[in-house]
Amino acid sequence: MSKADLPEATGKMDFLVAPGERIAELAAPLTDWFAAKLAPARDVRVTSVCSPTTNGGSSTTLFATVQWREREPVARDFAVRLKPVSYRLFLRDNFEAQFHLMKHLAGHTDVPVPQVHFLEPDAAILGAPFFVMDKVAGDVPPDYPPFHAAGFLFDASLDQRRRLWDSALQTMVRVARVDVGSLPQIVERRRDESGPEENLRHWSDSLAWVYGEEPHALLEATNDWLWRKLPKGLKTGLSWGDARVGNMIFRDWQCVAAIDWETVTLAGPQLDIAHWLLMDDFWSKYLGVKPLAGLPSREETIQQWEDLTGFKADHLDWHQVLAAYRLCIIYERVCQLKGAAAGLKDETGDTLGIHQLRETFDRYGIDPLR
Repeated sequence: MSKADLPEATGKMDFLVAPGERIAELAAPLTDWFAAKLAPARDVRVTSVCSPTTNGGSSTTLFATVQWREREPVARDFAVRLKPVSYRLFLRDNFEAQFHLMKHLAGHTDVPVPQVHFLEPDAAILGAPFFVMDKVAGDVPPDYPPFHAAGFLFDASLDQRRRLWDSALQTMVRVARVDVGSLPQIVERRRDESGPEENLRHWSDSLAWVYGEEPHALLEATNDWLWRKLPKGLKTGLSWGDARVGNMIFRDWQCVAAIDWETVTLAGPQLDIAHWLLMDDFWSKYLGVKPLAGLPSREETIQQWEDLTGFKADHLDWHQVLAAYRLCIIYERVCQLKGAAAGLKDETGDTLGIHQLRETFDRYGIDPLR
C-alpha cells in the first residue's frame, strides 16, 4: 500500500458518546433495539446506561442494564461496544472481525472472553455500528495511576498478587495455543505472506498513515531495521496484540475475561510476551514507580511463559523492538487526536514511546542504522 492509498489520519477529536447528557438519551433507542432482538420477550426496557470510569482510549463502551419478562422477570447487564468513526486510533478497521473472533474464542477455546451476542451494522441507532456482549463483573488493574502504585492489586497480599499474575500469564498462554487454522478471518494476508510479515506490513502502513509527509527519522530507521532483520521462519500464530493485565478482568485473583482485541494479528505469540514485558516496564520502572513486590522478575516471566506454552521466546530483541515501534505509532496517533491533553510528549516533542524505543535499542545493544 502506497502513502497515496492510505485513508486520511485526521486529527479531529470526536468521542462517539459524550459523558453525561448524551448517554441518558440512548436508553430509548436501545430499548427499541433490545425489544426486537429479544422477541418474543415482553416488557423489554433499558433501565440504565452508563459509561465505565475506565473507558478505553480507542473506542466507546457503554454498560446497559436490560429488564424483560419471559415466564419470570429477567434483568441482565450488557456491554455495548461502539465502532470508532471519526475518533480512529488504528489504521485497520477490524471491528466486525473482533466480534467474530471473540465468538469463536468463547465457543471453541479455553480463552476467557466475554460472551458476545449481537452485531449491529446500522449506524443510525446509536450513531455508529456496535456489538453487544455480556458485562463481566470483576476488577481491572488500573493504568492511571499504574497498578504498581495504587489500586486493588497494590493493596493485595504477596500471595494474592502472585495468584493474579500467574492467572494472567496463563491466559496469555491459552491465547498462544489457539489453533489459527480454525479461526475466522482477522487479517488479510497476501499470497504466501506469513502472519508476522502481514503484521509488519500493517505497521509500516500505519507509520505512513500517522506521520504522512513528515516521517520521524528514528521510526523510519526502525522500520527499515525491522524489515532487514526480520527473522527467517517465524511462525504464523495468534497474537492478542495488547496482552497485559490492564486488559483482563479478575475475580478472586483469577482472570475471567480477556478484553480489547483491536490490535489482534497472526504475528505469533512471541510478540505477546515481548509486549507484556515492555508494558510492565512502562507502568513501573519507566514511570519511576517501584515494581510491586511478589511479582516474578522479567527472567522468571519469560521462563514461565516458555514452560507453559512449550514455545521459546525466540528473537526477543526483534519482537521487543517491534512492540516498542508499534507503541510509538499509537502514541503519536493519540497525540494527534487529543493534543496536549494526551500527556504523552515531553519538552523535546518526543512521545514516551520514542524514549522507550531508544531504551529497547540500548538494552540489546542495537544500532538501527546498521
